[in-house]
Amino acid sequence: MLKPILILLPVLLLLSACKMVNTTIVKAIASPQISDTEARIATTTGTLYLSMQHATEQQRSILANLKPHECLHVTSAEPFKVVNSATRFNEYKLQKLMASDAKCRKISPRKGLRISMH
Repeated sequence: MLKPILILLPVLLLLSACKMVNTTIVKAIASPQISDTEARIATTTGTLYLSMQHATEQQRSILANLKPHECLHVTSAEPFKVVNSATRFNEYKLQKLMASDAKCRKISPRKGLRISMH
């Protein structure tokens, strides 16, 4: 009885045309640069470009108040693809994570960020 249900479940999901939701957590290494068209955030995995065309006031506020070493939880139907150290999202949802959050602490800083003077 359980086997037919397990077989039908993927078929029903495909037929319902559900969007797959991808979630990604990125750690900022610098304050974001925000313009009218996009926000540019330097992260540990490269540069994150977020389109500002569909951004809500809450999302704009999150980006404006983002500090280095804080994390963003990005939810989008678009996959997280890094091409030439850059990732772009047009439609997304944001949630800010503090640097003390366990998920944010797990993200290690990019190598070569420390500058030592001798």
